[in-house]
This record gives sequence, C-alpha cells and structure tokens, in this order.
Amino acid sequence: MKDKNFVEKNVIFLISLPRSGSTLLQSIIGGNSYVHTTPEPWITLPLLYSQNQKGVESEYDHITATIASSELFESMLNGQKVLNEARINYLTTIYKQIIEESGKRFYLDKTSRNYLVIKELKELFPNGKFIFLIRNPISVFASYLNFMVFNNWSWFSKPNFKKDLLDGYQFLAEGIKRTKKNNFLISYEKVINHPKDSLVEICNFLELPFEKDMINYQNCLIKMKGRLIDPKAIHKHKNPVKKYLDSWRKTIDTPFKSRIVNEFIDVIGEKNLTTLGYKTKSLKYELKYNDQLKDDYPEVSLNLLFKSKNKLSKVEKAIIDSFLDKENKK
Repeated sequence: MKDKNFVEKNVIFLISLPRSGSTLLQSIIGGNSYVHTTPEPWITLPLLYSQNQKGVESEYDHITATIASSELFESMLNGQKVLNEARINYLTTIYKQIIEESGKRFYLDKTSRNYLVIKELKELFPNGKFIFLIRNPISVFASYLNFMVFNNWSWFSKPNFKKDLLDGYQFLAEGIKRTKKNNFLISYEKVINHPKDSLVEICNFLELPFEKDMINYQNCLIKMKGRLIDPKAIHKHKNPVKKYLDSWRKTIDTPFKSRIVNEFIDVIGEKNLTTLGYKTKSLKYELKYNDQLKDDYPEVSLNLLFKSKNKLSKVEKAIIDSFLDKENKK
C-alpha cells in the first residue's frame, strides 16, 4: 500500500456546500507559494460512492455492481481493509503526481460536494487536513435561487439540490465533530470581514507562512482554467469585498420567500446550526419573517417544493403547477 501519510501531510481538503464562497477561499489559500490548486477535481466522489447503492445513476446498473462487489469483498479475508487500501493507493497516486508536477508542497482539493464523503475521507485519512467553510444559510439559499436553479422553483426537486439543502448542513456538522484536532472551521462572513486575521489563522493551522499577497486572490484564480470555475462575481474583484454579505435581501424579498427560508432554517435544525456557529434566533431575526404579512402561496411549503415530481399527489401537483405558472409569468 502506498503511504497514506503523504495525503495526510500534503493534501488540504476544503469542505463546504455549493454557493458558500469556496472558490474565493480556494483562490486565496492557493495564492500561497507553497500551495497548488486546480478547478474542482471530483476524483473522490465516484471512488467513495462505488459501494453506495443510492445516489448513482449508470448504464451498467450500479446497484447490481455494488451487490456483486460487496459480496466479493465480504468473501475475502480483510476485504474492507483491501478496499480501503486500494482507495488510498488510487488517491495517493493522483495527488502525488499533481504535487510533483506543480513543484509545490501542498495540493488543495476543493470539490463542492465532498461534504457527501467526509465520513469516508476521514476514515481513510484520519490525520488529514480539513478546512470547513460555512456561510449564512439565508445567503446560501438565496444564491441557490439565483445561480443554481435560476429562479426556476421546479429545479429544487432535483436530487442533488435537494441533498445539498436538506441534508448538507447535517453532513457538515457531523464532519466537524469527527477528529476535531484536524479540523479548521471558518465562516464566509469572517473571511470577508477580517481577511488578514482569517488567513493568518488558516496558515497557522496548515503550518504555512502567511504571505500578504494571498489576499489578492486573482493571483491564483487567473491561473485556473476549466468549466467548473465559478463564473459569478468573484472575477469582478481582486480582494474580498463586503457588498455581497447582505445581497440575499434583494432575492428574499417577499413574504412567501421569507417563509420558505424560515422553514429551511427549521429543517437545518438548531443543533446543527449551533455546531456550525450560527444561532437560529439570530438568523430568523435577520430574516424578519412575519406570518401576518400577505403570502401569495400559503399552500406551497418547502417540503412540497423539494418533493420529487413522481411522488406528488394529484392535489399537490395541481398546487405546484399553479404556483409555477404564476411565477413564470412574472
């Protein structure tokens, strides 16, 4: 087996939900002269989902493949250990080659849905370096509405978006609780409000020297080419700016949207929010939701929006169709 210590010593995993400012933080950390990074590699997800019966669609029949391979590993002596060693070898081979070609000391892997396999990553690399980036859930929801579903509410029923928003914060909270000594938790808001202090703390965690030019994240971003680079406002600035901290207010601008986000906060749960450093009461106060205001769609709930189309009853389908028809005409 290849030495898993290589990954633990030389690979940095940046874990977050999509729309949390991860490209910004990736570009800042990647501006350090010791760190190399690339557009999202997505090499961990297919590998670590190989034994999962759920969450994968394929032409070859993934469920049958997981049953067959699971039976194979169960028939072997130390089959699970063999599988884990193979996974470590696979990732170590790729990461090591990336680092050697870059001439740098570290590689930063920022894959937006690595939160789904944080448990497996920590089992393979218990002494690895994990940076958890979290963001105000109201901002995340608003950003999804604007830049993931493009104001098309029907897209919220897509499995990946539903997973991100309904389960993502739970995965993050559980991941943060695992082997805490190797975790660094930071919020998008802190990075924006106190960029230098944030970077000094991150560099100390990574045992890297702080370099003042890191704050100019364009130094790194301009070198990254690929289709998975966030095309949004990050390209408009050189340094972190505060103008987007409250930009959600322009999106969550009706009683209906406020109610849906209020329900979203409830779904995340106070326990998870506390683990992530947010307070339910503070978020709801910020949202200023008032159930006495006129709501154009009182019958449309968050759960209904996230419900798969093939699981809607006739009544529910009529409600959603009417809602989408009205919204599309705006």
